[in-house]
Amino acid sequence: MDCDRISELPDCLLTQILLYLPTKVSVSTSVLSKRWRFLWLMVPGLDLENPPTKCFESFIDNFMESNHKSRMQKFSIKSPGDHNRFVDWIEQAVVSGIHQLSVDTIYHCINMPHNIYQSKTLVSLKLARVRLEDPEVVVSLPCLKNMYLENVEYHSNLLIIEKLISGCPVLEDVTLIIKYRHVPGKEEVSQLLRVRSEFLKSFSFAYNGRPDRKDYAVEIDAAQLKYMKFMDTGCGRIVVKNLSSLFKVDLDTAFDKYVYGRRIWIPKKLSMRDVIPNFLTGISSVRHMIISYRTVRILHCYSILGPFPKFDNLYRLEAKICSYMFEFLTFLERCPNLKTLILDFGYNVTKKKQIEVRYVPRCLLVSLEYVEFKGLIWEEEIGKKQARYFLENSVVLKKLRLWCFRDSLTSKQDSDISKELLTFTKRSPECQIIMHCHCRTWRSA
Repeated sequence: MDCDRISELPDCLLTQILLYLPTKVSVSTSVLSKRWRFLWLMVPGLDLENPPTKCFESFIDNFMESNHKSRMQKFSIKSPGDHNRFVDWIEQAVVSGIHQLSVDTIYHCINMPHNIYQSKTLVSLKLARVRLEDPEVVVSLPCLKNMYLENVEYHSNLLIIEKLISGCPVLEDVTLIIKYRHVPGKEEVSQLLRVRSEFLKSFSFAYNGRPDRKDYAVEIDAAQLKYMKFMDTGCGRIVVKNLSSLFKVDLDTAFDKYVYGRRIWIPKKLSMRDVIPNFLTGISSVRHMIISYRTVRILHCYSILGPFPKFDNLYRLEAKICSYMFEFLTFLERCPNLKTLILDFGYNVTKKKQIEVRYVPRCLLVSLEYVEFKGLIWEEEIGKKQARYFLENSVVLKKLRLWCFRDSLTSKQDSDISKELLTFTKRSPECQIIMHCHCRTWRSA
């Protein structure tokens, strides 16, 4: 005989299960049976996305009233912030002792209540498209571990973010997404964003600014940072300190340089030239690095001015480059112990030129074991040349994986490519070649 084992669970367990579901789904369980009819009212959290405006305010008021005697764990709402009670609900949720607060007002920007600056229970704070005013009190968030701020308007300047981070003694994960906003009549001044945290382990920063202005400078000081992602189109300066624990970094930045087509402006002042080398020195202990096409271009141009610091600990490197850009090998020279290299050739360029490579980076001779090409155009001579280079010069290579760019190749062309690969000289006899092309996979013996 079938029996409903879930309904036999105690209310405390059932409400915790419903807490992980959107409120709309949680409410729908009321039709299951009498056992479930009012259970959703006892769920210690609210999760609404794009709720209907009709009866919206009364629904939340009733829900808050049902939970006013118990501590709410979660308050998540994504809705236009044009309701009269919107700020009151957030303030009331914070007072009730929530652990997770997520607010996205879509396009009606509202001022967040000041009591979020002194919550003793908040563990996770996620804000999008809201406005933060300069706190009138000392920021104290003793339990906050995760902070996510996306396109938030700051009443005065980025000092608000610095105060927020400084007031979170156990903060571990920070994501900042900042979009340039021009305010008519307001003087535009350069701003410094300082990220200083003793326990911070993950930091992601994205700034979408005007390419003709460099309004922001970022300083990161986090001794326990493990992961850093940095993406920007208008940041003036990047300074890093005490990042000896850094494990993985993801870079998509031109630093403080202008890039127009193939022309890159390199400053004449030595102090400005030192920005990139100093940054690389600060992250030189990293083990896994991901870099974009424009970052590769900048690094190559600056390698002309002098050698970069060595990345002795780097074992995995992923980079997006264009098909003819073998200048990237100058950067590999600074990675003597690299084991894994993944190159994405998917960046399209109109000009393709042949480049003769006459030297071999040290990592190809002593450490490189795995190479992967993505977006490879095998029909062109340059694609074959790239594969041949690594096969002929990698001493300890164990696997070369090729992803062909075009799926329009016929089975006969697949076979021809496979035969051609077998004619290539392999410096490492143990190297296996794997090619993915035309929805098929070919492996060498």
